[in-house]
This record gives sequence, C-alpha cells and structure tokens, in this order.
Amino acid sequence: STNTAMSSQLREKQEDNKEREKRAREEIAAGKALFEEALAAEKELKQAESTKQLPFKYRKALTMARRQPTPCYNFSMVICRHPDQKRFLLVQETAKKRFEWWLPGGRVEWGDSFQKTALKETFEEGGIDVVLKGIIRVERSDFPSHSRQRVFFYAEPLEPVPEVPKHWSDEESNGAKWVTIEEMASLKLRGGEPLEYCGYVASGSPIYPLSLLAFEGSVLPLNKENKKDKSKSRRKEKNHD
Repeated sequence: STNTAMSSQLREKQEDNKEREKRAREEIAAGKALFEEALAAEKELKQAESTKQLPFKYRKALTMARRQPTPCYNFSMVICRHPDQKRFLLVQETAKKRFEWWLPGGRVEWGDSFQKTALKETFEEGGIDVVLKGIIRVERSDFPSHSRQRVFFYAEPLEPVPEVPKHWSDEESNGAKWVTIEEMASLKLRGGEPLEYCGYVASGSPIYPLSLLAFEGSVLPLNKENKKDKSKSRRKEKNHD
C-alpha cells in the first residue's frame, strides 16, 4: 500500500510537471507571436518611411525612438554538483513562488558581476560556499521591450558540506538539498532547466573555461604553446638586431 501511494504521488507530480511545461510552451508561443506582430508592425513603418507616407516629424520621432537603448536584464544560474556524491544542489523557492524547486541563481544587480552574483545567490539560497569551475552556456533572448541574458555556471562546493545544505526558511528560499537526477524528476520543478542542465553535466558534456566571460578590454588569455612561440620569436628578433 505504501508503494502504491508513492507511485500515485509520483504520477501526480509528473503530471503536474507536464502541465507546467505545457503552460510554459504556450507562454513562449504567445511571446513569439507578439514578437512577430511587433516585427510586422516595424516592417510596415519602415515601408511607410521609405515611401514618404509618414509626415517628416513622425519619421524623425520614430528614428529617435529606435536609437533609445533597450534594457537588458542579466541573470546568473548555477549548476552545482557534489564531487563525491554526484548529486546536484536544488533550492526550494518561497511561498511566493509556490515552493517549487529550482537552480540557485538570480538577477545581476548594479555593480555586481555574473561571477559574484553566482557565488552570492548560491550561498543565500543554498547555504553553501562554492567555487566556480566553468561555464556551461550563455543565453540571450530579445523581446520588443527588453532583452534577457543568462549565464549558466558549473560549480562545486568549496568545502565538504552536510547532507542538508540549508535547512531554514527565509526571504531567499525555503531550503535546499542534494538530489540525483532521478529524484529531481519527481520534484515539483519550476521548469525544465534543472533536468536539462544537470543531465548535461552528468553526461560529461563540454564545460567551457571561465575566461570565456570577461570584462571589455581585458587581456586575452594565451595558452602555453603560444606564449613559448611568442617568446622564441622575440628572442630571434633581438638576435637579428
């Protein structure tokens, strides 16, 4: 009877996750439709401009409006895996977000970097300090009113951590825990990203160096072979002189 009840609960959770994914797909489709409408309206305006069908003052106003910067909202997301247990860190969101499970992460605030936000949000939501090991993916989505950029980091605990990383509730999260991918599938997830990205890491897929994300104007990293070749060429030039 206990197994039957557990199976029933698992089916309900899986059906709930499917329903949420369905709603998410519908919202994405609706967003794409609005974006296509905006593009069509933009095309009509350009055609009207090119044929001089709009008065000059309106053409000038449209030109000025297009030159206004589009706001971009940046987010850091963290896929943290325990190196020994091979489990992944998930955080349970607060009642405001219906206690759903999600990846540690959050919006990059003014003055912070993607890296700093990743470390800060993992500690605040998951209760542990981590070290960033690499970058899994950089995403950017453009909408008529704004853009969104997300950087997905791969991380590991800085030190050995307890089985329950964060066991208290506050404004950041309702707690956190280590889970396998199989256990993750039975949780009430906010979306499909935890399964997708944790599965990616578990499969041994490529993780890119942190140097991929750099400040504008920073020096490009060179590998050792390139450094040796450059030093040899410089010595040759000096000897030739």
